[in-house]
Amino acid sequence: MVNDEGQGSENALLVDYDGYGSGEVARQFLLLAPGTYRLALDARIEGGGRNPALVWKIHCGTDVVAGEIEPVFSPGDTGWKRFEAAFTVDARCPGQWLVLHTIPGDRRGARITSWFDRVRIESRAQ
Repeated sequence: MVNDEGQGSENALLVDYDGYGSGEVARQFLLLAPGTYRLALDARIEGGGRNPALVWKIHCGTDVVAGEIEPVFSPGDTGWKRFEAAFTVDARCPGQWLVLHTIPGDRRGARITSWFDRVRIESRAQ
């Protein structure tokens, strides 16, 4: 976590990734009741023109994915963008993980610097 460079919430997750290695970058345990939710986050990349090769997923257990966000940027994008995804937690999922995964490519490339801020989960109960 470092200063978010003008985003306003003071700190953000900074990820510097080579586009090749596989694994998890960050994870947070959740205790969401059954229901419908919205995962939202703000992201930006430095340099523009490349996608961060990272994906946020909500896991129930080790293999079931309830929702995900893969930030995608257009060439020249350098500012903050908001990304959102709806997901559902069923009664068979008493605990969940929010995980930031890498999406490995075939070979190492130029490092991609990505920022993530204002990561939040909101209930969509009506």
